[in-house]
Amino acid sequence: MAHGGGKKEGEGKLSCFWNGWGGVFVKGKKKSKARAQQKNPARKIPACPAEQAKAAQEKQDAPSAASNGFLPKMLSAFNSIYQKTPVIPFLDRQASAIFFICMAVFIFLVVYVFLTTPPLIPQFSFSEAPLSKNAVLALLPGESYSYEVKDGQNSEIVRYGVSQSSDCAGKVVSETSGVGSNSFCISQLGNLISNGTILQTNAGLGGISILLFSPWMLAVSDDFSWNVETRVNAGGMDVSIPTSFRSQGKKTIAGREAYEILVQNELAGKSMSSTFFVDSEKRVLLSAVFGNVTVTLINAPFSLNRTAG
Repeated sequence: MAHGGGKKEGEGKLSCFWNGWGGVFVKGKKKSKARAQQKNPARKIPACPAEQAKAAQEKQDAPSAASNGFLPKMLSAFNSIYQKTPVIPFLDRQASAIFFICMAVFIFLVVYVFLTTPPLIPQFSFSEAPLSKNAVLALLPGESYSYEVKDGQNSEIVRYGVSQSSDCAGKVVSETSGVGSNSFCISQLGNLISNGTILQTNAGLGGISILLFSPWMLAVSDDFSWNVETRVNAGGMDVSIPTSFRSQGKKTIAGREAYEILVQNELAGKSMSSTFFVDSEKRVLLSAVFGNVTVTLINAPFSLNRTAG
C-alpha cells in the first residue's frame, strides 16, 4: 500500500512537470505522458497545485474582465447622459428622456427623407382642342400699353412695349413689372417664336401667360367655345386641370367693343372662373377679373373712355 501510494505521489509530481513545463522545455516528457495515457486510458493524471490555483484565479478574474468590456462602458455612458438630461416642466426625467429621444428620431427621419428623396420637379403638358382663328396679330411697333393690377389694397403697374427686330420674324413684345422684365417674339398668328421655331400652343406663349395678349384672343367671336387640358406630373402623381373658354357675347368696356370670355378651371372637384374682356379690333385685353384680382388697361395707343362702360 505504501509502495502504491508512493507511485501515485510520483505520478502527481510528473503530471505537474508535464503540464506546467513539459510543453515548453521538455518535449520528450510530453510524449511520455501521451504514451502513458495510451497504455492506460482510464487512468486520470491529476493536475498539479499550481494549475489548480491558476484555474481558480482565472474563474475569479472572469467577472472582472467582463465588467471592463464594451457593453458595460456603453451602459455607463448612457446612464451618464440620462442623468444629465434636462427635465421638462410637468414631466419627470424618464418622460423627458423619452421625449428627447423621440424628437431626435423624428429629426433624423426628416433629414434622411430630405437627403434621399429626389426633388419633385413638376412636368407640364398641354392638350388643346383645334382652334380656328379669325384675325391676325394687330400689334404695331412703337405701341405701348399699361395695366393696373389690383389685389385688395395693393396695386401694381405692368407695362408693355411693341417693337421690331431683325432677330424676330414677327413682333417683339417686352413686359416690365415690379418683378423684372421679359421679351417675347410673337408671329403674325399670335404664337411664340422660340429659337426660330413657332410653338403651336394657343393657351399662352409657350406655357407663359402675359396680360396684354394670348394666341386664343385671335379666335374669339360671339359663339367662341374652346377647351384646354393641362396635365401636371410630380412625384408619380398625375393631375388633370381642364379649362373651358366660352363667349358671353359683346360688351362695351371703356368705350371699346369687347368680347366677354368666361374661363373656367376644374381642380380637385372645385371650379374657378375668370372673366376676360378682349378688344374686338386690336385683340388685346381691356380688363379681367381673377377672383379678388382685377386688371384694367389704363394706357393704350387708342382712346379709353371710362365713363362709357
